[in-house]
Amino acid sequence: MDIGGVVAAAEELLARPFLDGSADSSDWLEGAAQSGSRAHFVPIAVFASLHETPADHDGTAWRLLDEEYQSFEQFRRDVVVALTARWRPPEPHSFHADYERVVAGDEGISSLEYDLAMFTSGETFPAWRHEGRIIALLLGQMDKEFPLVLTVAAIEVATRLLNHDLRQPISYSNLAIRDELVEEPPHETNQLLISGKDAVAVSNGRELLMYCGSVRTALVNVAVWNADPGPRSANQDFRHTEVLRLECPSARLYLESAPDPSRSLPEPLPEGAGTYSVRVARRRQPPDRAEFPAHPTDEPHTEEFTIDLWRTGDLPPEWLDLLDDDGLQR
Repeated sequence: MDIGGVVAAAEELLARPFLDGSADSSDWLEGAAQSGSRAHFVPIAVFASLHETPADHDGTAWRLLDEEYQSFEQFRRDVVVALTARWRPPEPHSFHADYERVVAGDEGISSLEYDLAMFTSGETFPAWRHEGRIIALLLGQMDKEFPLVLTVAAIEVATRLLNHDLRQPISYSNLAIRDELVEEPPHETNQLLISGKDAVAVSNGRELLMYCGSVRTALVNVAVWNADPGPRSANQDFRHTEVLRLECPSARLYLESAPDPSRSLPEPLPEGAGTYSVRVARRRQPPDRAEFPAHPTDEPHTEEFTIDLWRTGDLPPEWLDLLDDDGLQR
């Protein structure tokens, strides 16, 4: 397939519907075209396995495979240039989290997640996000018995379930997000806040804290997803956390910058009580000169946060003794 054909295939995959009730098979690992319930694959180039061939026996297989890999990789770079001109620069994406689950022996991982994690070895690859799916250029070899495959894929990724934008006044340099049933002792909150002065955000599992310095206002976007959405912004102005953890026993969250009144999110978490993974991104906005025209050198900056949450498990056992069947504190 030439570059124009790959671009055409990628554009067609933007809108091709996934197939309800169809299994996601592993045919694409053999270099075949495939459509399923969560992914489509269109092969670009395939190099047959050299396992148990004369080249394998005389020791030249590794060199031939490496030459083809480098050729495929160069072609992939050329396609990235073409798609960047058509759309925008790609964002690096990976199935590292799924790869870690495979390594840990997680039996709950799906066959598609397993195939993608092992084919890519959890490494990043170029991808473009479009409304709940990524268009990706995947290059790899599942095992020595499999061919080397370069394929363009449309893969279903995280869907945003809730999205809220809030403008939060900041007092005493702090911003917290907690479940409504969590009340941490002030000294523990203070210790956690001090530990996070140089971080984007910190969490002890029961509250998530952000140190905001001397700013007056935080612009906060809170989004809830059905799975890990990956880092949302490639903007270099943003700093990102690693994945943090937050226990949500009531599934109702609030923002607070003590001692100001808290602000509850208007809706409960759609997937209910449980333990959530959280990723926070942060940048400092320039001051709004129109708001403070008389003191241009003393204008306070504004912090901007994006907070992404997705449910990853049940609550720890110690919560079960505190909650009744309706999730209310006893």
